[in-house]
Amino acid sequence: MILFSKIKLKANNGVKLLLAFGLLAACHSVQRDGAQAQTSSQKEPTFRLPDIPATLTVPEERANYLVAHYWDYFDFTDTLLIRSAVSEQAFVDYTSILPYVASDTAAASIRQMLISAEKEKSRKMLAYFLDLAEQYWYDGHSPLHNNEYYIPVAEYMLSDICTNATEKERLTYRLAQMMKNRIGETASDFTYRLPTGKTGRLHEIQSGYILLLFYNPECSVCEEWIAALQASPSVRSLQQAGKLTVLLFYPGRNEAAWKKQANLFPRVWINGQSIENPFPPYDELYDLNILPVLYLLDKDKKTLLKEVSPTVLEDKLQTLQ
Repeated sequence: MILFSKIKLKANNGVKLLLAFGLLAACHSVQRDGAQAQTSSQKEPTFRLPDIPATLTVPEERANYLVAHYWDYFDFTDTLLIRSAVSEQAFVDYTSILPYVASDTAAASIRQMLISAEKEKSRKMLAYFLDLAEQYWYDGHSPLHNNEYYIPVAEYMLSDICTNATEKERLTYRLAQMMKNRIGETASDFTYRLPTGKTGRLHEIQSGYILLLFYNPECSVCEEWIAALQASPSVRSLQQAGKLTVLLFYPGRNEAAWKKQANLFPRVWINGQSIENPFPPYDELYDLNILPVLYLLDKDKKTLLKEVSPTVLEDKLQTLQ
């Protein structure tokens, strides 16, 4: 099992800065001799980035090229690379570059990565990359969790004749969950109950942005996330400017625990609980298998961020000031 703490979960700073300023050309990781990744007892493997043509001067074009050719020099047939931390770090750095390109470009690159991995006859390399994708993109506890990146992975596995019936059933369920409330789509409306007994609806909230957090009052991680939101300067300043509304929603029915914790939240926050016998059930509208779940919506209730961490949210909110 992959442990997130083993590798650098943030982008390689050199890659990030060079990409941001449109300067990434002839840039190689660790070593600059252009050598392809090697495995031997004398030499540690390295990962080589593609050389971006000098004719590409627009940052968007350079990002598209980098994502499309990111794995060009990686030897997918060398199964010894599965045991190398360089491979896992390369995957993490790859993930950090994907947000710079359009979603269809990212999906095409991910599919090509899997096609390349599948060329290794034992399928060990494909299994390795599928495991990386599940751990980093699908796992709700991963700092790099992103359904949009895992969707093409699930679709690829469903189309693979080697995927057995049980696995296909699991993937079909996952895919259905991930397709809910995607980025750019209108988030599903639902009714919530306030501590006063009154009810409200998500779509009735009039605000430039809505921070929507599904939580459980008896969840320690939920408490940590709520504390992070309370301490966030961006949340505070946007609320004071009248641009942001915070809606906490507890989809459970432990009213005593809900009301007890409600007194700890800022009064300007909306704190809702599930109504009795909601239709459709909340978990049919949103993927609530693991709480907390954090969304950011715009004034039209369209999803800007989905199932992200407070850190990712903070980065986004800083751009909205």
